[in-house]
Amino acid sequence: MVSGSGRFDHALTQSGRGKWVSKGGAEGVEGIGIKGRGWGIAIKIADGTPRALHVVTIEVLHQLGVLKPPLAKALIPYRRMSLPNARGVETGEVMAVFKLS
Repeated sequence: MVSGSGRFDHALTQSGRGKWVSKGGAEGVEGIGIKGRGWGIAIKIADGTPRALHVVTIEVLHQLGVLKPPLAKALIPYRRMSLPNARGVETGEVMAVFKLS
């Protein structure tokens, strides 16, 4: 068992259908093992908050060609992170704007 249902790493692992396994850790860390390619991926969000972790993880897997459209239904809630103000009005969002090299 990687994590309980309703968590990002569980949704990510299930969407891979045995092709990868994912485990979230404390302080904005995600580890992913890609079985067929022999890859290990570690992602760390510097400020330790999880708000960008899911968005970044999905984008990394997409850019590596591991996660292909259409996005698994279980991952859709994690592809963007809305940033509401104190009144609950969305004032921004977390987006992945990087290119792997």
